[in-house]
Amino acid sequence: MLRVTVQVTNLTGERFWGQESQLPPQVQIAVNINIVGLDMKNESTADAPFVFTVNYAPSIAQLSVKGRAQVIGEKEEISRMIEEHKQSRPPPVAIIQAVSSIAIAEAILLSKSLGIPPPLPPIHFPQWACRRNKCRLSNSKDKENPSRAIRPSIIPDYLVHPKSWRIGIHPKNWTRRVAR
Repeated sequence: MLRVTVQVTNLTGERFWGQESQLPPQVQIAVNINIVGLDMKNESTADAPFVFTVNYAPSIAQLSVKGRAQVIGEKEEISRMIEEHKQSRPPPVAIIQAVSSIAIAEAILLSKSLGIPPPLPPIHFPQWACRRNKCRLSNSKDKENPSRAIRPSIIPDYLVHPKSWRIGIHPKNWTRRVAR
């Protein structure tokens, strides 16, 4: 079993869009992970330098995280991994997962400091969630309750319905629907 430790050696972030101008409504984010090499340090340890980049389109910013992943494992695993790398095969999933999780966390913090969208996939809510023949996600106006006109199905009624905000509902009754 491989054990991977990740060390970040360089963080860079640059915002090209002016602070006073509003960001465009549609931004595409491209994330790239490159394991630059795989070097054997000793018989049970390998070193894998990496570069993690985030590019935005239109070009509002660019983020970069550089570092090293130290891989510790059995002698056979490390030598097999080095041989596969020499044959231009992708590195093991454990290395990619460890590098990406650390680098994406650093990139999110850096994007917050720069005031740009974080490099996360968009969250899509299911549109098929219906209950009692009424869809809970709708683009039409809900004439009975305007606060329910557009909202995802995963938000319970007690958080959305205005009556529950005023009167307060005891937690034991949270699963019950609020009377209209």
